[in-house]
Amino acid sequence: MHIESIKITNFRKLAKNAIIHFDKQTLIVGKNNTGKTSVSEIITKSLTSGGKFNFEDFSSGALTSQLLNNVYSDYEKQLTFNAGKPLSKEQIHIFESRIPSISMDVLISIQDVDNLAQIKELLFEFKNNSKILIRLKFEFVNLKNCILNYKTYISSIIEKNNTRPEGKKIEILDFYNYIKRNFEQYFVLNAYASKPHSTYEMPVSITYVKSLFNIGIIAAQREVDDTSDQSMQTISGAIWNYYQKITKESVQLDHEDEYKNSINEIQESLNENYNLIFKDLIEQVNRNILLTDDSQKIGITSEFNIEEILKKNSKLKYNIDELVLPESYNGLGYSNLMYIFIKIITYKYKIEMENKIFNLLFIEEPESHLHPQMQATFLNRVEDILQCGRYISTVITTHSSYILQSSYLDNIIYFLADGKFVIIKSLKEFFLLPQYSNLKPFLKKYFRINTCDLFFTDKAILIEGSAERILMPIFKSMIDKADSEKENQIMKQHITTLEVGGAYAHKFYELLNFLGIKTLIITDIDSVSGTYNSTCKCDLQNEGNNKSDYKIKTSNQIIKNWFEVVGEKLFLKDLIDSHFLNTLSGRETCLVKKVDGYAWVRLAFQLPIDDELYWGRTFEEQLIKENRQYLTNIIVEHAKKQRIVAEVAVAEVEAEETTISPKIETVEPLCICSLEDAIKQANITDNLENLTSDLLNENIFEIVSKLNKTDFAFDLLMLDGWDMPQYIKEGLAWIKK
Repeated sequence: MHIESIKITNFRKLAKNAIIHFDKQTLIVGKNNTGKTSVSEIITKSLTSGGKFNFEDFSSGALTSQLLNNVYSDYEKQLTFNAGKPLSKEQIHIFESRIPSISMDVLISIQDVDNLAQIKELLFEFKNNSKILIRLKFEFVNLKNCILNYKTYISSIIEKNNTRPEGKKIEILDFYNYIKRNFEQYFVLNAYASKPHSTYEMPVSITYVKSLFNIGIIAAQREVDDTSDQSMQTISGAIWNYYQKITKESVQLDHEDEYKNSINEIQESLNENYNLIFKDLIEQVNRNILLTDDSQKIGITSEFNIEEILKKNSKLKYNIDELVLPESYNGLGYSNLMYIFIKIITYKYKIEMENKIFNLLFIEEPESHLHPQMQATFLNRVEDILQCGRYISTVITTHSSYILQSSYLDNIIYFLADGKFVIIKSLKEFFLLPQYSNLKPFLKKYFRINTCDLFFTDKAILIEGSAERILMPIFKSMIDKADSEKENQIMKQHITTLEVGGAYAHKFYELLNFLGIKTLIITDIDSVSGTYNSTCKCDLQNEGNNKSDYKIKTSNQIIKNWFEVVGEKLFLKDLIDSHFLNTLSGRETCLVKKVDGYAWVRLAFQLPIDDELYWGRTFEEQLIKENRQYLTNIIVEHAKKQRIVAEVAVAEVEAEETTISPKIETVEPLCICSLEDAIKQANITDNLENLTSDLLNENIFEIVSKLNKTDFAFDLLMLDGWDMPQYIKEGLAWIKK
């Protein structure tokens, strides 16, 4: 039998029936401040003696002043209606049920081979015991006494105020603030046994319920010793805890007698020295203070407490050749990892000794100070250590994409912020949906070789190729530079950029919708024509006005899916005319969607500017097209310099002023040589000095077909004065908001 899931209600941000499914190894991920740590905290408060609930633990809006004050006023109205007679138990119960409670439902899965006698106090019927629900509720009790006490409180304040002068009266608390001040008297943690989809609750001893669980917490706030003054030895402290568990508490490992023998030898030796060192002092005290009373004599002896000696003097050391170094001399990464593993080993021994039924270990943010390779292998190391023949559920909260890369996608629980509260989504549930089941193999392989930052980001940008990835930081800085608003700069936002290729972006589209992440998808219009979809210019000048004459279409599956054209042709002229994508307002209307009530998604691809009929089919084409005059000037100017230098060199040789060959290489190399090479290969002009922006524009399709796109992106990094394509500018301006 094992813990299958927990459902949390009204605890901090986990207000809306937050359900977390447990596997042997579960990873909880999400952006900062989404309530991930709250899971371990409510379990600690409910199932261990290590904590208690506070009034502030209630979710925002659960225990409001209006709610509690209304309960009191309605209760008083009911008393008046009853002509002063006490309310019945049923009536009081109705009022108490209006006051919310913090609850945690622990769903237990039981197999046929399990011994039900181990949980006999949770059973209330002989059948249907494959699922048992343990419900822990921090709930309001005894409303009748609470209201009587509140009235007594009001009377006492009124009486005191009668004796006080004006201006020094004591303010009377309303019912809400009275409960807030005294909530520990009226809120109690209770336990019940129930079953899924059942309204029946059988009271169970909270002490008994806690005895079933072995909870281990390795908190995120770990202090490892990084100072050389040895003022803090937390790893040594972990070793001391290990001793307490496996040596002091174990009946099989009893080394305490060995410690005692060693300490007794030290004590005897010290006592002999004490008698010599303090001889004069002892004699003077006995003679002058105790006088001649032989029944009272003092002596100074050594005394040791075994536990204190071990706790304060068990230090971890590192041996390097002949040097013996303290723990602080090791790196923080190794110290953190060592601390975690010592705590895990201690927890493992605790499981074996206490023999409890349900074992749940929380490890918060283990990645602190660990380099990526250590993070990537962490899960396997934990799994190896915990091999002990018992079912142990390990829950790890993390911000590490490297830890996620080594995990199973099914084991990831995603926390999504929804205003003041959190929605919990399980990737296992996502992949169980028929329409998404085929995504699992692809995403699993992708995240094995790429970052998993998607699970920690506020927003995401999906791009097609390496050129967009290389230039994206430049694009973002351009957006911020052009915007006078400095408070919401895109470079300061948590935005993940994923290079997903044109053929696979739609696979991430579904996952992003599920995770509720605001997303910009940047893709290419990919114009094609003919029966075999041959690439062609994105030129609609000769398309005609009848649909039967349309030839140019898009082969991009993202665009076709967006406009719900599946298995059919999507002609560009029909797309532009139908959706008014040649205007900014049309693009804002048609290229933005809200999905599942959470995620806003925008599509960006090459589109006409100012009603033009010819534009770029790819990123590189559109960038060259919109910067054609700037790029033409650079190429022409460079060609002129090369010609002039060559002419001067030849003239010098002919005049016999020098015998050195012409030094054409003295001209500074062109910083966009990739584009110059592509123009030469396209054979659009015999002389680059004759290149014009119109000539460049007319032959962009042929030039880009010869262009090394990655080199072109790096060339642009060396230049100032060019601008990003309009469709990317519009998309980044949208996601920045």
